Amino acid sequence: MNPYTGCEHGCRYCYAPNILRIKREDWGEYVRVKRNLPAVLARELKKKQPGLVGISSVTDPYQPIEEKLNITRYSLELLLKHKFPVSMITKSPLIVRDIDLLTRFEYNEVTLTITTLDEKLCKILEPKAPSPNTRLDALRKLSQEGLNTYAFVGPLYPTLNPEEIPEFIDRLSSTGVGTIMVDTLNLKPGIWKDVEAALVDHPDVRDVFYERLFTNKNYYPEIFREFESYCRKNNVKFIGVEV
Repeated sequence: MNPYTGCEHGCRYCYAPNILRIKREDWGEYVRVKRNLPAVLARELKKKQPGLVGISSVTDPYQPIEEKLNITRYSLELLLKHKFPVSMITKSPLIVRDIDLLTRFEYNEVTLTITTLDEKLCKILEPKAPSPNTRLDALRKLSQEGLNTYAFVGPLYPTLNPEEIPEFIDRLSSTGVGTIMVDTLNLKPGIWKDVEAALVDHPDVRDVFYERLFTNKNYYPEIFREFESYCRKNNVKFIGVEV
């Protein structure tokens, strides 16, 4: 269930345009609101047997405009009323606003995407997304309320070095998450062009990206093994999405 189309975050590596078959050039420049979604959802829920509802697959359900329009919140209220479990993924701390609803679901999954702890690099590749630190704070608050929390490192930036993994895992696990999921940077058509353009003023970083994405085929498998090993030491479940 996607309450919005488009996304204000403007992440350079996003593959949603590929899935939706829309122009990458416009991605990050617009958000279209599905204003009638709660009305449509109310009708649909009367016909359906309860099953896990994923929110959202190709856009963030907590766009900045959600704070005013409450499309996601109204939808959650309906799903709660009809006893549908939910699985949510976002980059926005605005999700904390809805803790009062989320804690009432019989089953919930709440995932915050945190691709890097490097604030400067995050600003380059995720220009309008909330900072990593605000996401960590939100994840901590959600965990403290007893929600089933995940940290999604997707994509894991190929600038991360093996010796930096312990700090990364420590920061994530300190929020109380039960699971850490890690994904590679999926180079669907047009993505590398956008990433390379974003890094044009940072040639050293661009070269590291290029080498580890196109030349060093062992980078991600080795990093995933290190992630899994250190997650085990921290008693956190590890899920490697793609190697």
